[in-house]
Amino acid sequence: MADRLVSQQFTCQLKTLSEVIEENAVEQIDLLKIDVEKSELEVLRGIKEEHWQKIKQIVVEVHDRDGRLDRVIQLLEGHGYKLIVAQEPELSKTGLYNIYARRKLRERSPTDKVISPTKPRWYSENALIKELRHYLKEKLPEYAIASAFVVLSTLPLTANGKVDRNALPRPKADIQHRLVPPRTQTEEIIAGIWSEVLGIEQVSIYDNFFDLGGHSLLATQVTTRLRDRAGIELPLRDLFAQHTLASLAQTIEKMRLALEQLQSAPAKELGDREEFEL
Repeated sequence: MADRLVSQQFTCQLKTLSEVIEENAVEQIDLLKIDVEKSELEVLRGIKEEHWQKIKQIVVEVHDRDGRLDRVIQLLEGHGYKLIVAQEPELSKTGLYNIYARRKLRERSPTDKVISPTKPRWYSENALIKELRHYLKEKLPEYAIASAFVVLSTLPLTANGKVDRNALPRPKADIQHRLVPPRTQTEEIIAGIWSEVLGIEQVSIYDNFFDLGGHSLLATQVTTRLRDRAGIELPLRDLFAQHTLASLAQTIEKMRLALEQLQSAPAKELGDREEFEL
């Protein structure tokens, strides 16, 4: 093999973490991840005492040889970190460990200044949701705005620190109008289709399709059922433009009236015509 392989040696200049921090004027490191194949202790020793406070969290893979794991643990705990030491089940015989280190919260001293909380802009959830919805309407089309907003004091989390979606409360559509039943045949047709598509029992003529949970895919179902059941050819853009049941019914009535007038209009006089023999 020796006669077939050629080796070259390169000299690389290494820098300690503190040298990198100083050269780049780093003020804070939110997460430091170390995976350097049996050299993790040397990397950590390259951090000067005054720089440890800049590092908030550390994740380091440790190869436990010659007591290296214990020495890394002592070094991190000695600098005020709270640790979790974990090992993957499939790596139980390899000596590989992961250490998750997070800096402990400093206890408040008597000399610390307490900053008074700012005066809240909203005194109720409804006021907050109203302003949020108003802001979104200025930035987004109606169909792109969430149909309901839920205010939570905290987000439910899983054991891994991620949002626990299964524990989130089900949103309830905002009730902005009293229930007004359909008044015309067209409104009854639309209300029936909305109830089926949205999965709700009652629909008011002043309800907003998108506030009730509608979106573009459901809007397509509405236009399809209007065509199949009532022979109404409603462009999808009209449903996006006319959000309430009443305004949509009014648009359909205008379309029908225009079509009836067009069909009942007399044929245009073409004047006297002469017959020609072919």
